[in-house]
Amino acid sequence: MFEKFDEINRLLDFYGGLLSNIQLECMNLYYRFDYTLSEIAEEYSISRQAVSENIKRAEQKLYGYEEALNLADRFYKREEALDNAIKRLDKLINSIEDKKLCCEISDIVEVLRPLSS
Repeated sequence: MFEKFDEINRLLDFYGGLLSNIQLECMNLYYRFDYTLSEIAEEYSISRQAVSENIKRAEQKLYGYEEALNLADRFYKREEALDNAIKRLDKLINSIEDKKLCCEISDIVEVLRPLSS
């Protein structure tokens, strides 16, 4: 269940702006603020069923956007690859005796680090 919540939150980060205002608000309340369907229904004076259907439609849209554009998956794969590269370079720095080369690699790591998570 937490896996789905994480996935939806990531998709909301990328595609939330493409949802209608009510869909985005319901998704945020449900997935980010842990509201129940009943609490959301009460907040908007609509039925619990309407909230459930609204969330399901929004989920379908988010998954559809990701299937078509694949932005989130590519972003997180690149982020992971960058993190791994930085870790490997950090290890390499500690094993190099050539100070000039070590400084060059350190400079590269410092350029890359802000791009990482």
